[in-house]
Amino acid sequence: LSLHDLIVEIRMWASMRSQTVARTVVGAVQYHEVLSMLPSLQELCKSYGDRAIEKCVELLLAHQTYGKKDASAESDADVQYLLAKFADRPFYLVFDFESGKSRPTIHNAVMKFLLSEYGFSGRIQYASVRARCRQ
Repeated sequence: LSLHDLIVEIRMWASMRSQTVARTVVGAVQYHEVLSMLPSLQELCKSYGDRAIEKCVELLLAHQTYGKKDASAESDADVQYLLAKFADRPFYLVFDFESGKSRPTIHNAVMKFLLSEYGFSGRIQYASVRARCRQ
């Protein structure tokens, strides 16, 4: 276990002691686990495998300052950690993109997505983004 991993684990342990975003996310993910035990979802598993839960429910974390230049990079890293930790679940981040105020990595990712998915290479000023961690 690296020092960074240890620090993150301690922060997760501490966050479980109060009603933080992390604790709320963990509780919602546990709800997904309970849903996956239902007989009707078990039936969906035959057709969709591990992705059956996504046909029934998804968890959205709305974050007003994610990816903004003037926001805390540490806060963004915390959100990224949660997304990666539960990447096997239908867990999405929703945030507002604003050209000129978003970090360059966010701007580039949004523009790359628009080009690859829609063939759009123009300028955009605002967008609502729904993102998911890929493993």
